Amino acid sequence: SHDCDRAFQESKQSLISANILEFYDPCKPIVVVSDASGYGLGGLIAHIVDGVEKPICFTSFSLDDAQKKYPILHLEALALVCTIKKFHKYLFGQDFVAYTDHKPLLGIFGKEGKNSIFVTRLQRYILELSIYKFELRYRPSAKMGNADFCSRFPLEQSVPAELDQDFVRSINFSRELPLDFVLVAKATKDDIYLQQILNYLHDGWPQKVDKRLMDVYANHKDLEEVNGCVLYQDRVVIPRQMQSGILKLLHANHAGMVKMKQLARKHVYWFGINKDIENYVSACDVCASMAVVPKTKPMSGWTPTTRPFSRIHIDFFHFSRHTFLLIVDSYSKWLEVEWMKFGTDCAKVLKKLVAYFARFGLPDVLVSDGGPPFNAHYFVSFLERQGIKVMKSPPYNPSSNGQAERLVRTTKDVLKKFLLDPELDKLDLEDQINLFLMNYRNNIVTSEGRFPSERVFQYKPKTTIDLINPKNHYKNYLVVPKVSSDEVELPKESKKSFNDGLDDLMAGDLVWYKNHNHHLPTRWIKATFSKKYSQNTFQVLVGSVAILAHRQQIKPHRGSEETRPNVFAALGAGADDRAGPRRDDALDGGAIRRRSDSEEEFLGFEPEQGPAKVGRRKRKADAANLPPAEVRRSKRLREKNRSFEL
Repeated sequence: SHDCDRAFQESKQSLISANILEFYDPCKPIVVVSDASGYGLGGLIAHIVDGVEKPICFTSFSLDDAQKKYPILHLEALALVCTIKKFHKYLFGQDFVAYTDHKPLLGIFGKEGKNSIFVTRLQRYILELSIYKFELRYRPSAKMGNADFCSRFPLEQSVPAELDQDFVRSINFSRELPLDFVLVAKATKDDIYLQQILNYLHDGWPQKVDKRLMDVYANHKDLEEVNGCVLYQDRVVIPRQMQSGILKLLHANHAGMVKMKQLARKHVYWFGINKDIENYVSACDVCASMAVVPKTKPMSGWTPTTRPFSRIHIDFFHFSRHTFLLIVDSYSKWLEVEWMKFGTDCAKVLKKLVAYFARFGLPDVLVSDGGPPFNAHYFVSFLERQGIKVMKSPPYNPSSNGQAERLVRTTKDVLKKFLLDPELDKLDLEDQINLFLMNYRNNIVTSEGRFPSERVFQYKPKTTIDLINPKNHYKNYLVVPKVSSDEVELPKESKKSFNDGLDDLMAGDLVWYKNHNHHLPTRWIKATFSKKYSQNTFQVLVGSVAILAHRQQIKPHRGSEETRPNVFAALGAGADDRAGPRRDDALDGGAIRRRSDSEEEFLGFEPEQGPAKVGRRKRKADAANLPPAEVRRSKRLREKNRSFEL
């Protein structure tokens, strides 16, 4: 027929014209064009020959029911990913230019926008295209005819699953789940406010929205829908009817406002959550009955450690007529509470510490107070044989072991709150301690916002609150990046600079020592500086008794240098000690002398007359007969002041 002849002639003309497909040549400039419609994706790869774009190959994909509900931004991004992945063999290792008619993609796949994307699907698309070297450019829709035709008349081939889905690597079944994302999705359907947001996520956001959604519209790029749940920056947006239950879950450990807010910023979100947390904590009778006034922190503290279990602090505490051993790591704040059921002698404490070392390794430094059994010779020698440096806090200064002391108060306060909580009071003491440790280790207790468990294990362990996030059910555990020693932030108190004059003292200088004997009328007594142990601990002599003192317990004596006594004879020091103070890195308990008759004299008791007393009086008499020291005067010539002479 006439129509058949005309079609045959047109086919012959097309074959000999310049519009036929171009052969692939890696030496020619390469162009990729992609477009998306409401039901399909299209794209092509082409060469630029003499300024003309000649196609090499076309491709198209059909969308399933779930993909048809994607926002237009996600569809355009998916079209770009599918087109580039389709022609991977032609594009990998080549420089090429990609064109799109959707301008927001330029900010997402450009250098300036990669670090500000919170939607996981777009993050996955960015990672998929990170192996290619291309430049994304904008082209108006009127010049996208080839790709637009492919997207509107797609082939019956679906998008490859590996490009648009995450796969579940493991499944864990539990008969009773307290709360999961399925319940959140059901409650989201009944929430009118969130349902309107879901409609906007599926159909696109209008130019003008309701006044209630103005705050949401400002951050609508950070919103996404996953399995019927609305997520804001990877945090689940909780429907109104479930917010009270989430507040109860966040307050399971009776944490304060700051800790609850920090934990909520990791998992959940709703508009006005900070105010709701403040009101919830303020209305908690258990927390109100146990509220305390925080104490001021010392000006200087311990040197920050750069790895877990480098320095540990230990202490005892008593609760409900039982004794517990508390162990805390200074770097990660990892806490252990051991129930000392069979006593607190040296052997039983070391048995608990050996089990602790078997789990986490040997520390470099162990800090404790000077009470039993920590002052036992066997206790100290056993740890020193393991290469562990033992340091003790000075007497009457428990703040030197402040990390353990602070955690003792926190532990006892939480256990007391558990007794006042009708639900938690049913648990036995051991279960209450385990519940506290689980919540404490998976809560934010450091300034950088990481859990103790993250700092120790380098990944975030799974907890019950993770069940409400649907992403955690098909996403691998995130590896926590390691923090170098240069990135360790010093505590605020260590940044304060002050000069109290103690670092300039020399052996033999007079100092004031804080009086701990209430029978004496003065608050400070004179002592003689001996040597410096560490940044905050010193040795002073009261009479002939060597005493370990904290920086807060001594202050320089402002008297004349002529009153400096001869301390070297009392200490038996050599000539090298006269050159200045010597720092001893170890707090050797053997260097501290036991209380003697001379110590009783300093404490206010009258000792019996003996040879030692007579010897001291004789030395004082000999010192009184010494000739007076020669006074040195300046030889500078002084001239009359002529400032007011005319």
